[in-house]
Amino acid sequence: MKATHTPSAKPRTAKQPATPAAPSVTARYLPRVILLLVIFFAAMVRVRLFETPLERDEGEYAYAGQLLLQGIPPYQAAFNMKFPGVYGAYAVIMALFGQTIAGIHLGFLLLNAGTIVLVFLLGRRLFTPAAGAAAAAAYALLSLGAGVLGTEAHATHFVVAAALGATLLLLRAIDTGSSAPVFWSGLLYGVAILMKQHGAFFAIFGSLYLGWNCWSRQRGEWLAMLRKFAICFLGSAVPLGLTALALWYAGVFGKFWFWTVTYAREYVLEASLSEGVAAFTSTFPRVVGPNLLLWILACAGLVILWWKKADRVSAAFVSAFLVFSFLAVCPGLWFREHYFVLMLPAVALLAGAAVSSSPRIGWLVYGAVLIFSIAQQSDFLFRVSPIEASRQ
Repeated sequence: MKATHTPSAKPRTAKQPATPAAPSVTARYLPRVILLLVIFFAAMVRVRLFETPLERDEGEYAYAGQLLLQGIPPYQAAFNMKFPGVYGAYAVIMALFGQTIAGIHLGFLLLNAGTIVLVFLLGRRLFTPAAGAAAAAAYALLSLGAGVLGTEAHATHFVVAAALGATLLLLRAIDTGSSAPVFWSGLLYGVAILMKQHGAFFAIFGSLYLGWNCWSRQRGEWLAMLRKFAICFLGSAVPLGLTALALWYAGVFGKFWFWTVTYAREYVLEASLSEGVAAFTSTFPRVVGPNLLLWILACAGLVILWWKKADRVSAAFVSAFLVFSFLAVCPGLWFREHYFVLMLPAVALLAGAAVSSSPRIGWLVYGAVLIFSIAQQSDFLFRVSPIEASRQ
């Protein structure tokens, strides 16, 4: 029988899962380039306005910081309701860059640049690198505006920087399951409170999110959850406890307690609800001002996050972050312009989320929104003198 030759068949193998394509060079580096350009833009505006006279709160912080550099503790020769963290921050800035208006604003420029980077990192962590870049651009522009006294180094900027760093460390702790980031996260939340009491709302947010995450992942493991709570609480107590000990050693703890707890409590309870509503309706339009489209885009980002089922965890996180950011604005119901700085990271993150939902269309819309916002405040950003900026 004639033999027939058949070609050998390839051995059959199980279908291999497709490996995700490596991100292109553009996707990897373009968000970082945008971040650098955003920081450069914000820095150029701030450098031009370096000599803007110190606003009331800035003068207070600078005086208290100057006293610290002379060895005089807070609450001995100058008194205020705020915790003393911002006084220490001003003392460090003036020690490094000089006891001048320009030196203070240079330190503030660096703080703001660091906060922009933190917003980028948080947006990248929650969504995409493109969303992080968009959020960074939004925060840079929102935090520059005259509506929030953006060229003045208010305590709220220091609170935001510490709270964002703490939140990033908290997310890292959740990812890795390690206890060390939980401690450092708590410590930075404590620093946020030390900068101004409003920072306590961010610490509460972090604690609740940590508890919710532990409960959803480790149901029934009460000891593990309580252990992480204890570590976070210990971290937040360290800067507050050391400060209290230093003030006690300096002999001013009684005055510190009176001004920052007893007197502050009466101040917070002074305004009625109707007065608070009137203050909010008067101030909020000025805060939004030329950045109205950015705020609308942030609202759209919130809706999109909840509409897309795949993003429910991120939606819950950012929604809670927005709620507690707003609560941080509310104590006393005074609604000062610079209080709203505490909301700006959440608003910026939601604007970034709107961009990431549809990158091509989103970036076109986002670019138009940014150009419109910059054009609306171009006089303040590019033309007015430092004196005129102070008056505005």
